[in-house]
Amino acid sequence: MKGKNIKVLFCLLVSFVLLFNIKINAKNEDYSKISFNTLDYIKSIVKDSLISKDTTIIKLVLTPYSSLNKIKKISPLDIKKIEILPQKTRKYLSVKLLLKNKKFVFFKFEIEKYKKVPVLKKIVQKGEKISSDIIIEKVINISNYNAQDIIYDKNKLIGKIADVALIDNTPIRESQIKTPPLVKSGETIKVIFNYSKYVTITFTTKALNSGKLRDKILYKNPFNKKLEYGIIIGKGKVKKL
Repeated sequence: MKGKNIKVLFCLLVSFVLLFNIKINAKNEDYSKISFNTLDYIKSIVKDSLISKDTTIIKLVLTPYSSLNKIKKISPLDIKKIEILPQKTRKYLSVKLLLKNKKFVFFKFEIEKYKKVPVLKKIVQKGEKISSDIIIEKVINISNYNAQDIIYDKNKLIGKIADVALIDNTPIRESQIKTPPLVKSGETIKVIFNYSKYVTITFTTKALNSGKLRDKILYKNPFNKKLEYGIIIGKGKVKKL
């Protein structure tokens, strides 16, 4: 009986020592990294290098050419270095992993970039004016657009004229809109003529063409009945050349 008690005490002592060692190791080991999904870990490193002023959210989708099984076999602790390879296209991204065992693993991601941009609630036909009440802001996938050409500030849309038909809920490019003319053909304009240093003559007439600020405008002088040119200096105002 006494021998059995000694065996039980010995087993309890061994169990206590093992449990104590496990707790010590648990404190020393970074389990947050071990439990962290390796694919998510790679994405987080890659995303930091891709974030720019043109991007709010980046989504990396593993392409069918990359094997997910390869990633599952790798722990974040196995990775020594993550290298982003030069790309020929904005849509795909190749990543090279250098492992601590000096082996290389390659992956390919499809990049989806999202950003909050102003879009239209409805279709706007060519020549129509864009008003503030039809503009809303949405987070849109801009991966297939030239990020530098997209309009991000809704104030740049208000009052502009559609140069082409604009689709609703779609990012708008600079090349798709234009500034409305300050002077329209057929409307009454005020012509300012600096006759001398001290004398300024003004008269009204009809514009014979449309134009923006500093554009040339053709008009008929009501006094001598001749066609003359002027420069647009403001809304409905022209300075005689």
